[in-house]
Amino acid sequence: VKMSVQQAMLCGDEIKSAIIDLGSSTCRFGTAGQDMPRHVFRSDIGSISDGEKTRSLYGDGGLRYLHKDMHVRSLSHHSVTKWDDIEQILTYGVEQCMRLDTKDTPLFLADNALISGGCPNNSTGKKCKEQIMETCFEKVGAPGLYFGNGAILSAFSAGRVNSLVIDIGAAGTKITPIVEGYQLQKSSIYTSRGGNLLDEMLLSDILNRTGKPIRPWFECTKKGAAGNSDPTASTINCGYGVTSVTPTFRNIHVRDVVRDVKQWMCFVPHNPISTTGIHDPVVLHKYREDELIKRGLQFPPPYELPDGTLVSSGDTICTAPEAMFFTGNNTKGASGNSASNLRKRTRDLIESTFAENANTTSSSGQGSTLSNAPNSGEAMDVIDSTTSSSSETHGYPLGSLMQKLGPLVDTASLTDLIYACIAHVDVDVRKELLSNIQIVGGGSLIQGLSNRLAMELNGVVPSHMKVKLVNALPIERQHAAWVGGSILGICGSFQQLWLTKSEYEELGPQRAALRF
Repeated sequence: VKMSVQQAMLCGDEIKSAIIDLGSSTCRFGTAGQDMPRHVFRSDIGSISDGEKTRSLYGDGGLRYLHKDMHVRSLSHHSVTKWDDIEQILTYGVEQCMRLDTKDTPLFLADNALISGGCPNNSTGKKCKEQIMETCFEKVGAPGLYFGNGAILSAFSAGRVNSLVIDIGAAGTKITPIVEGYQLQKSSIYTSRGGNLLDEMLLSDILNRTGKPIRPWFECTKKGAAGNSDPTASTINCGYGVTSVTPTFRNIHVRDVVRDVKQWMCFVPHNPISTTGIHDPVVLHKYREDELIKRGLQFPPPYELPDGTLVSSGDTICTAPEAMFFTGNNTKGASGNSASNLRKRTRDLIESTFAENANTTSSSGQGSTLSNAPNSGEAMDVIDSTTSSSSETHGYPLGSLMQKLGPLVDTASLTDLIYACIAHVDVDVRKELLSNIQIVGGGSLIQGLSNRLAMELNGVVPSHMKVKLVNALPIERQHAAWVGGSILGICGSFQQLWLTKSEYEELGPQRAALRF
């Protein structure tokens, strides 16, 4: 007698499961045991109204073609209110892309910012997870479900038990310490500084640099006549019979151009531009050329925008990702003494935040602060964000790092946030975490980011602690969480961890969510 999928899961038999990583920018689908996701498409949904019916389009193919009245909405942890979008994305990925039946395929979901509503530590994240469980079981009809922590899966993909995972995604950046295979939730940090912030910077910088906004490909004339096109024109010249599109459809194609510029042209200088004083394009071009020669990389040619405008590697817009290392409310960063003073005050605030940890560990002869950083001896009232209101930290566990730092998580630099995360964990595991730093996500592909981060961290940690970054191929860093889930999904000891549909119906969403 052939067993059902739920019976096979209860017996611990290996079954064919779908590994899914829903991101704010892209979605990844594949089968457990594969080395890479077989289907990667954008996390956007297009809708076209045809009388009383509304037709939805998904993936790069469906959203690439021009449609007159198509509105596009994106999945984001800031606005996940239409859970039908999650249902449609899951059904499209499993049934149309993977060609599997959702009622016979258990779903392995990577628990990331989209799944947990920004951060799994807060109460909002638990409610989002309950809602997604209800969607998967009651609407999609999946026979089983499992949530795998994205940071743990990333560390698992690199074979690390102890690791500091820095996930730089589109919606934000998450810093997670992993110790003995477990996430230290109270020491995790989530900041809204991510790929979308860099996209906004590039849009603004290109407008200031060229004097005209970026135009999508369908608003430009054929190549060869681009130089003669009217920069103020907004008509569609591609010849598809469509004369106008919605602003949301136009916006996603403008974003595609910006992300392409970011991928091929942008880089993070090894030394801060503010300290080197490089502002001339010719000098910046030579500076980048020397850096690439040292690393054995080829110098990129100028990038041509759809309207024919050229962006050379000497343009200052190519250093936009350096904003990840700026301190302050604006992404341009401060300069000179104001920059160093602001960073010192930020570091002092972080040190004073952990004063109670130093008192509890003083008996062992080691304080909670890191020795190379300045001690707190100044009044912290010079920073407006030193005290956070209860509404800004509502939902986070008492004593967690997010609750302590408050709004500082969105103004401190990436280096300072990593420093705060290391200072918040136990003294005995700091050295191990610093020697196993893993940078994943789409933002990890930016040239020079890893080298700059290692250089700045070596300057703030004690000399007896060495900063080492985990080496991995770019595609492995981009899909690290999915790869970890694919490896875990074929382990024999994992098969009994599935939450079956019968267990969900017996426990209910609130009690069932306690398993994850």
